[in-house]
Amino acid sequence: YVQDSLKAFGIKNILQFSDNEYVSCKTALVPGYVTLSGDNNPAVMLRLRDKLFNYYPPKEDASKYPQNIYVSRAKAKGRFIANEEEVITLLRSYDFKIVYFENHSFSEQLNLAFNCKNMVGLHGANLTNFIFMKPQSTVMELRAKGDQVKNYYFSLASSFNLHYFYLQCRPVSENETGTLDFYVDVNALTQQVKNMLAY
Repeated sequence: YVQDSLKAFGIKNILQFSDNEYVSCKTALVPGYVTLSGDNNPAVMLRLRDKLFNYYPPKEDASKYPQNIYVSRAKAKGRFIANEEEVITLLRSYDFKIVYFENHSFSEQLNLAFNCKNMVGLHGANLTNFIFMKPQSTVMELRAKGDQVKNYYFSLASSFNLHYFYLQCRPVSENETGTLDFYVDVNALTQQVKNMLAY
């Protein structure tokens, strides 16, 4: 997705190097912050989406793309749902399709989000694709219980005129990547999904 998204900005000749390589260059341009860490600048984010839409025009196709999607992190490097099978079983009963964004091109990720009305996912970068959803669509963030600081996705959803729901989830363990895994209360999720779909 990095190379595909950079194409929208006319950036060519992209060189990649590994974590253990050092690079020497005469000039380095490093983008600065557009707002405080953990927040978003709505004007910049809306312009970003428009730029990507101009290069990758979204295709409206209700027959090809699901209206309800659950964004799984099962193929991510860390931060998993310990009881994800239970979560998937529940969400499938409400006609949610399970999506692994890693399996899709950037253009397909954009179209999956653009065509869905309801998106559920665990706090993490995958959830950022909801910026491609249509206004008045609904997103639910599964987030850490007791966390009153990481409100980035609430703020981002507000910037894009999306309805935001959340469910607090209990951290259960730290995995080998140093990130926390979470347990989702399926009864609480059931009620929140009903609220989300009825909104």
